Amino acid sequence: MSDYTMSESKYTLKTSVGDFTGAELRNSVTGEPQTYLYSQIPYAESFSGENRWEKPVQLPSDHDYTGDYSSFGFQAPQPKIDNKELEYISPDVPSSEDINYVNIWVPSGTPPPGGYPVFIYIHGGWLQYGDPNKFENPRELHGSHGLMKYIIVNPGYRLNVLGFFASTELQKLNPGNTNLGFWDQRAAIEWVYQNITYFGGNPEKITVGGLSAGSYSTFFQLAYELYNPKVSQIIKQVVHFSNALLVQPKAIKEVDEQYEELLTLLDIPLSLTPEEKLSHLRNVSADKLMEVLPTMKQHTFRAVSDNIFIANTLLSDLKSGKFSKLLLQKKNFNIVIGEVANEPYLYSVLDTPTSQEELIVQLENYYPTAAVKEMIKLYPTVPNSLPEVEYHEQLRQLFGTIVADGQVYASSRGYVKNLVNNGFPKERIFRYKVSYRPKYLDQLLDPYHGVIHGMDQKVWFLGIGATEEEKRLIETFIFPFNEILGFADPKKINWGTLTEKQYRSISPTGETSVIKDDDWQWGTSVAETVITAQLHSS
Repeated sequence: MSDYTMSESKYTLKTSVGDFTGAELRNSVTGEPQTYLYSQIPYAESFSGENRWEKPVQLPSDHDYTGDYSSFGFQAPQPKIDNKELEYISPDVPSSEDINYVNIWVPSGTPPPGGYPVFIYIHGGWLQYGDPNKFENPRELHGSHGLMKYIIVNPGYRLNVLGFFASTELQKLNPGNTNLGFWDQRAAIEWVYQNITYFGGNPEKITVGGLSAGSYSTFFQLAYELYNPKVSQIIKQVVHFSNALLVQPKAIKEVDEQYEELLTLLDIPLSLTPEEKLSHLRNVSADKLMEVLPTMKQHTFRAVSDNIFIANTLLSDLKSGKFSKLLLQKKNFNIVIGEVANEPYLYSVLDTPTSQEELIVQLENYYPTAAVKEMIKLYPTVPNSLPEVEYHEQLRQLFGTIVADGQVYASSRGYVKNLVNNGFPKERIFRYKVSYRPKYLDQLLDPYHGVIHGMDQKVWFLGIGATEEEKRLIETFIFPFNEILGFADPKKINWGTLTEKQYRSISPTGETSVIKDDDWQWGTSVAETVITAQLHSS
């Protein structure tokens, strides 16, 4: 499954924990080494069999890692998306429950004193889809002579029902076995902290970030450390690509109906004991589970407030200032956070509702009922009197707009406002907006849509295919971003913004500038409405 699209040969890194044979990726013109890739390095025991729906188990301290890590692994099991526009998100490729591995991209050359900084990048996909192997190849980034270099680590983690299955019964059976996908990510983060020195990395300079659901995950990984000060404080800064926190995840009792729906669809009697139900579920193949998920009313398995990994008071603490006070204990902590120009489009074409009633159902796959009830009041209702085609089109657009606000526009602005209002320094928040796309992307998506959700990864990681002029424009924009990830002297980082109501922007034509956020008032008012509704309902 190796697809590096450049010259490659195998390279063996000899360490005291084993010999890692990876791929040496070279410039296809000059032959100059640019990146070393080590794929499928395990960070935990198998996730399959009796370990399905169990927390990740750490590998023994004497584990011998010697092996060939030059080829990508399988993706996590995930349902098929019945939409040609979105096939790239969840392609029909082999999958495995054993997604217990990391991919590591190491710049060529001699590491700086102390080792390379490290960026642990968590992939997105609604927590339902995605693949650590589809990360934007950083060959050009690592080959650039004008940007700071850092190691990139892509962890695999369990998704959908395999990673976020929960119910009151299951919690009583084993209180710790909720939010398993987040526990996987945490196990990977701890593995990196313990082992990255073997790859030339600096464990004291670790940034955690990700796209979309990966950004959402990043928030909870940070919160886990803040609320558990006795665990290793690994995360030194974070990057939020197109997501933040707007809602407190559902209480476990709120997903009991989803749990029973799945059991019913799988013909597992509800009269069985919790132990018997779990045993039956473990005997259902992953393929069968993925086949059933799209038929469910509540088809999206997301994080739950279990008060173990996710504190029940996260949202209220963000509002009251407790979260900011905890965050201030992490000295010199940076937050990069932002969006792309057209966030709504991608959200609008997945699970698109066809009626007002279904709009509510689809929104409740994302958010608690109390939040949906207030959120829906902020937007105009699509008139039933419209011709059918126009009605469905307006409903699609409305759905995309609401979810894009909830996931990105309002969530990020509300998050930033609450942090700053409660004492977190605005100088440590680096907001951005990406409206630029290299020309080669026109082959993948109609340029009419501009930069859609996730397309900015081609910018941040200097995607292969850009022209030399496009690279020049992109490097100008991302230069201070690389300085942040490189843990450069904060006084020398020229992001350009002066307040939290501004962002660093790259325009459709590639110009970098600092822009006033004209959507600040709308985004923060939506956030305030949704947050207040939840706090009043609890």
